[in-house]
Amino acid sequence: MSLYWLAYNLHGLGRYNTAQPIFERAVQLLRRALGLENLIVAMAMAGLAECYMENAEYDKAKNTHDSAHHIRARIVSHRIKPDHHQHNPGPEDEEKSNMHPEVADSLVSIAYMNLLHGNFQLALKGFDDALAMRRAILGHMHPDVAASMHALGVCYYEQGEFNESRQVLERALKMRKTVLPADHFSIIDTQFMIARIYQVQGMLDQASAMSTTILS
Repeated sequence: MSLYWLAYNLHGLGRYNTAQPIFERAVQLLRRALGLENLIVAMAMAGLAECYMENAEYDKAKNTHDSAHHIRARIVSHRIKPDHHQHNPGPEDEEKSNMHPEVADSLVSIAYMNLLHGNFQLALKGFDDALAMRRAILGHMHPDVAASMHALGVCYYEQGEFNESRQVLERALKMRKTVLPADHFSIIDTQFMIARIYQVQGMLDQASAMSTTILS
């Protein structure tokens, strides 16, 4: 794991070119030691995928994110198997067996990759699925749920659906103000996106007021 943490720290410092080969080596060694179906291996692969993305190797990033997601989903599914003795398992049992925060995290990562590639419908579905999963696991008032709502709003913005984007982002902002400290950067992030939409829609007074709020 020491190689993984070294790569993780280098990634955090923005040294992506240096971190990438270390992540690749860490994934190789962890696979050898722990096997392919392991959450630690999936975590290292997700870190490697982030490096690929920062280094503009988007195909590698998407493939690695996909692989990490499928590992997480399979492991969670095996851990939370439906009780076959009580009733015949159906689609709801299958869906519940894949409910896990790490699976939701993978859905978000893959959705961001699709957004970068301009695959808006796939991105929208991924963000929507992650939001639904996080709500089911964490409840309706949680920072991660608010983060999923923000991401969904950004996806609508990138598609030019500004009214839908603003409505989702306003709900995300309201939630973030409730569940986060007043000076949290995530609140400013959502406010900034809403101000951009106001500007695009010609709502200059609202944009100015939001910008003043951000700077205050």
